[in-house]
Amino acid sequence: MATDRCDANHIVDIDRRSAFDDIEPTITLETMILPKHIPTGARIVVRTLIGVDEHDGREKYRDYVGHVTGWDGRTLTMLRDESANGRRKAEIVSVDAASIVRLKPVPERPQFPVRRA
Repeated sequence: MATDRCDANHIVDIDRRSAFDDIEPTITLETMILPKHIPTGARIVVRTLIGVDEHDGREKYRDYVGHVTGWDGRTLTMLRDESANGRRKAEIVSVDAASIVRLKPVPERPQFPVRRA
């Protein structure tokens, strides 16, 4: 897999960037520059800031992984994947753009054959 070196600390897979190639950023927030268009159906991970822990003073985050169903520049709507162990069902979530810290495409989950006992 080809890689592209962004800076001294990060390496980005070119294949993973393909969903966001040639997208002009339009919204500049304190947390991240967000794209103008996110393709419907793209599988992404979104990291959101949920606040600062009152006990240790560290920022706390929540990650959402799933497929984009809509993006209007202010609210990201996505079908969140169910958990791998089946405890959480798939659900529609709306994420406010102001809370987004990171947004990046991720590959589809691998499909494993069903084992027969």
